[in-house]
Amino acid sequence: MIIPHKLENLISQNPDLVGYVTEQINSFIPWIEASGTPFFTNYTDHGIHHLSRVLNLCEWLIDQESWKTLNPEDGACLIFSVLLHDLAMHMTPDSFRELISNNDGILISHFDQKPWILLWSEYLDEIQNWEDSTWINNTGESLSDDQTGWKSIDINNLKEADLPLIGEFIRRHHIRLAHEFTITGVPTSSSEQLKYRKTEKFQEIVEISGLVARSHGLSLRDTYNYLDDVFFGRVQVFSTHPVFLMSILRVADYLDLQAERAPHDLLKVKTILSPFSRGEWAAHQAIREIRYNVDADPEKIEIIAKPQNAFSYQRIIGWINGIQKELDHSWSVLGETYGRFKEYSSLKIRIRRISSPIQDKEFSKKQDLDFIPTPVRLDVDASKLINVLIEPLYGNAPEVAVREMLQNSIDAVKELDCITPLDKESIPLILRKYDCDILVTICKSEDG
Repeated sequence: MIIPHKLENLISQNPDLVGYVTEQINSFIPWIEASGTPFFTNYTDHGIHHLSRVLNLCEWLIDQESWKTLNPEDGACLIFSVLLHDLAMHMTPDSFRELISNNDGILISHFDQKPWILLWSEYLDEIQNWEDSTWINNTGESLSDDQTGWKSIDINNLKEADLPLIGEFIRRHHIRLAHEFTITGVPTSSSEQLKYRKTEKFQEIVEISGLVARSHGLSLRDTYNYLDDVFFGRVQVFSTHPVFLMSILRVADYLDLQAERAPHDLLKVKTILSPFSRGEWAAHQAIREIRYNVDADPEKIEIIAKPQNAFSYQRIIGWINGIQKELDHSWSVLGETYGRFKEYSSLKIRIRRISSPIQDKEFSKKQDLDFIPTPVRLDVDASKLINVLIEPLYGNAPEVAVREMLQNSIDAVKELDCITPLDKESIPLILRKYDCDILVTICKSEDG
């Protein structure tokens, strides 16, 4: 991982810090390169190339005037946080076993309430009730009838089918792991854990970088109490400006959209089973260019894309809206954190706006695409619908309506079975699990 020029110049103002940063990079990069992301084989790139692109984007996003305010410690913290932010995705089966087996794991104040062993147990309970579509999106295939449930998973003898399910668990908690790694190191089965070498001189920088890495999956304001209680401030902490660094990291990570994350050549040698993952790859491949025209608008970037299907179109639109939301959020937080201090008011992100030609309602027509990129949804007011269906027919006897709807469901199943006998594999997983034709779920409404 090559450190960009401006960041390298920034940390070079502190020779001791340069040595420490180099040492940490040399400790982690070989592990990342060798991991093979066993739990995330269908994901787009989260390896060294992704980290390098994010780090370059971080440097580019820092406004020219901001460099005058930044310290070498800011540069080191930003490098470490980029290194950390997706590090959990490189966990190996050994490191995962150590994580789940450790009953003495830490709970970081302000954020964590449950130990890993409890989170894992709850996750196993949850996936027992996944519908077939959820299984397919996570594993690429339906759950077969002879699989009795994932509580039987043996973490000491993992099967290939287990890996994507563990990957989903890690994905949900990867920001917590990014923070935790700076405190406990990456768990391994050996006595030598992969960790930051703790030094009194740079310990605070490592701890702050863990928080910055964690923040890319949180609202920035959710870090305020931790900063105030643990580091006794949030504007400048041990020569770093953590809120500014958090803003830069989250936008840079979001902006790494281009096709390099999902190379076409790789598809020639691997098969992506999950339909959702296939859609993600297609959406990244549809991104042709990210343009920045300082003369036209120095605070805007433009996403040039040509999606080939409705999923890719909607995914890219979602990214554009998400990036704009992150920009708005970050600018708001930067203003409330630094705006009232003249010496810190220069801390800014280079861009404020994002747009794309695909936002034009006539885009598909102009590009002669074979789909209409207009989302169509059917929404109903459930409370009013119940009144329409029940009261005119059954008055104040809703139990009669429930009985009638249940009988209608049974009749529909019987009629379908007579017309077209169902293949067992086409029956939804949840019905196969309980060996039933109809499943009734009783829920409590939000209004009680």
